Amino acid sequence: MTYRLGGQFIGILNDYDLSSTAQDGSRGLERIGMIPFISLHLLVPQAIKGMVEHVYYHDAESFIWVLTWICLR
Repeated sequence: MTYRLGGQFIGILNDYDLSSTAQDGSRGLERIGMIPFISLHLLVPQAIKGMVEHVYYHDAESFIWVLTWICLR
């Protein structure tokens, strides 16, 4: 979406693919991503059942897997 304001173009980029409303709210139990890059803690049976909360170090581990994959390509 772009618009013109005072002779300048202003642009906004939104991605609502994984958004939710305030009523829905994320509980942090959702598993999102490609299987080869998901944290190992999120691939155990308890996590698949939704009993493990997704926290920051799961994203950090996923980043390491992606970085490793990129470097080894």
